[in-house]
Amino acid sequence: MIIKCSDQGSLFGNSYSYTTINKKARVTMESNIEFISWHRDKYRPKSIKIGIYFCFNAISILDMICYEFENCAKALTSARDLELEVFAGPQSTLHEDADSSQEVNRIIDIASRFASLVPRIDTVNFCRITGGTVYMDLVDELIKHYAHQLINVTSRPEAFHSTLEFSTQLKSLHVDCYLKPRVKLPSIHASYLTRLELDAVSTGFDWSSFISDPEAKNIAFESLEYFYFGTSFLPRVNVDGIELWRTSGGKLQNKLSMPSLKYLRTFASPIACSLLSCTTFPERLETLKLAIMDKAEMELTNTRLNSQLVQQVFARYASSSTHEHDDDYDAERNILLFDFTTFTNEIFSIPELADSSFLSIGYAVDDYFDVNKIQWDYLTKLAIAKTIEFKDLLDLVKRLPRLVDMIAINVCNVSAVIQLDGMANDGPETQITASSDKKPVEQYASILQRLSLDNERLKWSEEVSVEIRSYLMARISTLVFVSC
Repeated sequence: MIIKCSDQGSLFGNSYSYTTINKKARVTMESNIEFISWHRDKYRPKSIKIGIYFCFNAISILDMICYEFENCAKALTSARDLELEVFAGPQSTLHEDADSSQEVNRIIDIASRFASLVPRIDTVNFCRITGGTVYMDLVDELIKHYAHQLINVTSRPEAFHSTLEFSTQLKSLHVDCYLKPRVKLPSIHASYLTRLELDAVSTGFDWSSFISDPEAKNIAFESLEYFYFGTSFLPRVNVDGIELWRTSGGKLQNKLSMPSLKYLRTFASPIACSLLSCTTFPERLETLKLAIMDKAEMELTNTRLNSQLVQQVFARYASSSTHEHDDDYDAERNILLFDFTTFTNEIFSIPELADSSFLSIGYAVDDYFDVNKIQWDYLTKLAIAKTIEFKDLLDLVKRLPRLVDMIAINVCNVSAVIQLDGMANDGPETQITASSDKKPVEQYASILQRLSLDNERLKWSEEVSVEIRSYLMARISTLVFVSC
């Protein structure tokens, strides 16, 4: 089921125009409610998506939607997935003359009616909501009604009431903490979670919500298999190690325990490095995805990666989060300014990565990238978005003995290198060999099999593309595919 509401005219399909409660705005609602009502014995939606756009009376519109739901209430009992999007003005209210108590009572009533009409929801997504606290209050009421049965929750932290407690059925939680330096979540049974995503986290994040025993020294995520820990670009709060929560007796230093973890995704920031350097992981991780802010992203997959080796790298770079005036720390953006090459050399020197490791180098890495210092002995896949000269790219291939796949989308100065080497090419079928008056063609000690090159600014002609392919295949005997 899809419902879209707006006071900006028709959105899609057949529309139905309603006069809202304040009788001042004409609102267009477009949905398949009528279809479901007519076929309620045959068609039972599994998911409900509600979008309310450019309206200053979204609460009243939800009231209207509840009224429409009454015509197909039987069919809606099969719905399990609820997604709500609200893009409205910050002054949104129920009525112009409504006081706060009237709004609160109305929100409670609408949430109760909605939950009674759609009683079996176990998955909710409330991340895309703007327009003021009135909508967060509504989401809070909806979550209260469904909390005892929710399995998957995606939301902003302000939608959670501090006294709320999720049941042990909650398996997946995604919280977007953007622009929220202090976050307190409801009580959560950490040991039952299988997936946890915390986005834009700052040092003010309160981990005590995951603790059932106030005397515990570890927060145990016994069943957690997927953990995403994203950090925000907010000014650093001076902390001594990892402050997970405060008590009257002062700071308590605690650790996270994730003995079943398979997939770890995070950022190379002081907060993340500090947290993960003292987190208990299983001996081996299947996948590690690490972003170096806007510079690069590496993904280590299908490996028998020794988690202790990775933690040692995290620990070395976590130290800058415990000092106030480090040269390698940008307090305004809360990121480490360590040498990109040194960090990646440490990661890709781990032999366990030989199975599959991927590195994507972004546009912003220019000041941190030195081909001559690269020692990525166990890197198998590489993608480069930054501008790189053809000569440097060739030197890079020579320095990566286990590279199998490579993509570079901004390669420049190609013709100069080919002409300098004196290579001639008459067509795509020509076999390039070294003639008696030319120096022998250098053969690279490489196992590269697939190579894709491009130049976003200057598209190569077919003739140049043929020259590039011939030049590369004459030097890299293992190549089976070249795209340019």
